[in-house]
Amino acid sequence: LMLLPRLLARPLSPLSDPMSGFFGITRQAFKRGRSINQRGFKIALELFVKCGVRTHKEVHIHFSARTAGESKLDSKVMVNYLLHLFDLYTFAYGVFIAVLLLVILFALYSFFTTA
Repeated sequence: LMLLPRLLARPLSPLSDPMSGFFGITRQAFKRGRSINQRGFKIALELFVKCGVRTHKEVHIHFSARTAGESKLDSKVMVNYLLHLFDLYTFAYGVFIAVLLLVILFALYSFFTTA
C-alpha cells in the first residue's frame, strides 16, 4: 500500500521511505530551507526538498504489523498527500512539470479505473 506514495515521491528524493516520521537534519541544511510548509504533513519530505539536502544516510527500521489502534490513512490523507506532492513538484521543478505530472496521474487513473 505504501509503495505508490514512495514511487510518486522518488523524483523529489532518493530516500527509501520519505513517509517515515523518524528523521534528522543538520542545522546547516535546515537554515537553507525556503518556504517551509508548516502544516507538518510528511515533514521529512518537505525538509529534504526545500532545504536542498544533497547527501543523506539511512538507518533502516523494520516496522511490524499494527497490533492495536487504527491507521490514520483515509481518503482525506491521500488527497492531502497528493496536494503536498504537487506543491513540492512545483517548488522543485516548476509549475509546468507539476501540471504535467497531474495530467499523467489523471490519465493513468482513468485508464486503470475504466479497464
